[in-house]
Amino acid sequence: MKLLLWTLLLALLLPALPTQAYYNVIMSWAADPNVRYHNGFYYWTHATGNKIFINKSKTLTGIGLSTQRPVYTPQSPYNNAVWGAELIPYNNKWYIYYTADNGQNVNHRIFVLESEGSDPMGPYTLKGRVYDANNDYWAIGPNMFQYNGKLYLIWSGHADGSTSVCVKQNTYIAELTNPWTVNPNKSRVQISTPNQPWEINYDIHPNCQNGKGVQESHEVLIRNNKIFVVYSSNHSLTDDYKLGMIWMSTANNQDPLVASNWQKYTPAGASSPQPVFSKNAANGVYGPGSHSFTTSPDGTEDYIVYHAAIVSGSQWYRNGRTQKFTWDANGFPSFGVPVSTSTNLALPSGETDDAYGAVERYWDSAIGWTLDPAGGTAAVSGGQLHLASNNGSHSNMMKNIAPSGGFSLDFRARVTDFAGSGVPQNDKNSLGTKVSTGYVRLMVSVQSDGIYAITANSNGDWVKVYNMAIDSNWHDYYIRVGKSDIANLYIDGAAAKAANWPLPVNAESPRIAHWVAGTSADAAEAYVDHTIVRSEFYSDHWDSITADWEANSQGTIEINPGGLLHMANATGVASSIKNERKDAAPAGPYVYEFKAQITDYSSSATTESLATKIVSDNKRMMLHIESDGLYVKTATSGGNWVKVYSLTGDPDHQWHVWRVEANHGTGQAKAFKDGVELASWTMEEFGWNPSNEAQVHPGIHLWTKGTTADPSEVYIDWMRVYSGK
Repeated sequence: MKLLLWTLLLALLLPALPTQAYYNVIMSWAADPNVRYHNGFYYWTHATGNKIFINKSKTLTGIGLSTQRPVYTPQSPYNNAVWGAELIPYNNKWYIYYTADNGQNVNHRIFVLESEGSDPMGPYTLKGRVYDANNDYWAIGPNMFQYNGKLYLIWSGHADGSTSVCVKQNTYIAELTNPWTVNPNKSRVQISTPNQPWEINYDIHPNCQNGKGVQESHEVLIRNNKIFVVYSSNHSLTDDYKLGMIWMSTANNQDPLVASNWQKYTPAGASSPQPVFSKNAANGVYGPGSHSFTTSPDGTEDYIVYHAAIVSGSQWYRNGRTQKFTWDANGFPSFGVPVSTSTNLALPSGETDDAYGAVERYWDSAIGWTLDPAGGTAAVSGGQLHLASNNGSHSNMMKNIAPSGGFSLDFRARVTDFAGSGVPQNDKNSLGTKVSTGYVRLMVSVQSDGIYAITANSNGDWVKVYNMAIDSNWHDYYIRVGKSDIANLYIDGAAAKAANWPLPVNAESPRIAHWVAGTSADAAEAYVDHTIVRSEFYSDHWDSITADWEANSQGTIEINPGGLLHMANATGVASSIKNERKDAAPAGPYVYEFKAQITDYSSSATTESLATKIVSDNKRMMLHIESDGLYVKTATSGGNWVKVYSLTGDPDHQWHVWRVEANHGTGQAKAFKDGVELASWTMEEFGWNPSNEAQVHPGIHLWTKGTTADPSEVYIDWMRVYSGK
């Protein structure tokens, strides 16, 4: 009894463990998100108008952090308006269905790719166009499924070859003899048509007397002795885009090719069919549609992944979201309502924050890591990781997580006993370090005569990437891997990179590791002070202005010989540089850091010494640094700068590291200078303005603005944006 009372008392006194959670949005600037879970990874397949990409991620909610990798580029003439890519497994291979036209919309058709092996990442080859030879008309949104040992394709199509914008998009089904061939003995069957008021739009094409009826982007669920086909309806340009559903019973092996076996879903108590998922103005969610279905990592929960308008009225400016759905007592899916982007949602069952691959370990302990001395030493003491080997084996530590996309590796180490010099060997490696993402692998070795790596071009062999004499003192190693899978090495804080090389493709499970290997004649010993791995959306050390960035022609914007971004302005029109790549801005909580020196402050009300912003979906983080303080734009400042922190004394022309922690879910942001928190605020939101579409482009911007009488000048050493998870 006493034990029970003490247990209850402790439960009351101890603080509750924090709930692991996420916020929608999970994909910035995303449309038609197709997500599959396979062998421990999520695969997000998507088309961008002229190419098809796949992102591979250990997590569903972190899939927006992963790197998009091109898997196929459609060739002329059918390489226009490439839409709605769908990844589907069949017979130990993968198939990607997509649609494209030859520049004329009436010729939009369905195509399918086949993987060469069993890897969803491909490579892929085109199997051909998929069509019913007797009804070869406009077609989009294909989805293939298996039932009773047969293959079926379901899609959105036109009844005939009409070029009218008013023609209905009906739901068709056909039997396949293989994933790329419609059974020539069985023509397509129309199993549904948009005849409900909520399926028809009257605004986009006002000249259509009966409106524009739409059923598209079909996805199939088979469960509870039923086949469900969930489709998008109304019009994708509008806030009223939504999901409807048709279904058929599989009792008595009913035939999907019999139209009368299908019916539109009518909820209990309703007198007519109703949508199953639609806008929710109270939650600020508009135009939810173009969905797919997947599960939690442990398979115990079902999730819908969908896109929605960034803000009301933003038309085809959309982002990707996900939420759990359930099943009702009658065996039908229950999707609920789209949740607000400010709603704190529990992570999918089996997913942990660790799976994001972010690691910040100052070696005060080895909790969560696997230490394998292998007859040598692998231990943590005195705030350092100690590795030693003299028996030819690897003394190592590792952790089975890593980022799924661009990342940075930062470690501080000293090698006190080098296992010789020259190319590392299996039994001689002074200090090896590895980060495997599940798609590419970073392998780097610190030797006495320089830095070695295994590159995409070295056929698995170690090659020297940087020549220098390395002593036994402490050194800082920073390696940045961008979304192009190029590693960039910086040593001891140098502004200019020491080396760069392409990473090899390697499907090893996500892992971070340090190791040493030495022999009795040539032992190895090293100490590591800290190991930090971050999942980065974007970073730059300004060795050059890459193609990702666009600079205007005002004032001075250049990279100086020291590898610094130099901006100066006296024109009254800002000197600005921006990166609006669709994958540059974060899709979740993020940290934005940059190291800057303001050498000339402008001080008038219309100038800006150093300003920066990040646009992430419907939130804008706006920050402006002046000699007298820190200014931001908030949710209530009406688009005006407001001071949130005052600086006193003479203008400071020193280097400082600025940091912003932002969460688009809560809308909150915090600013730090050299690690000290200065201020917090609620970020600016915005509505849709068709005359200024640029406002919703996700991206990173930096600028300075001065005048002839009051010029401005700033230098930036580096900047990075990484996951706040």
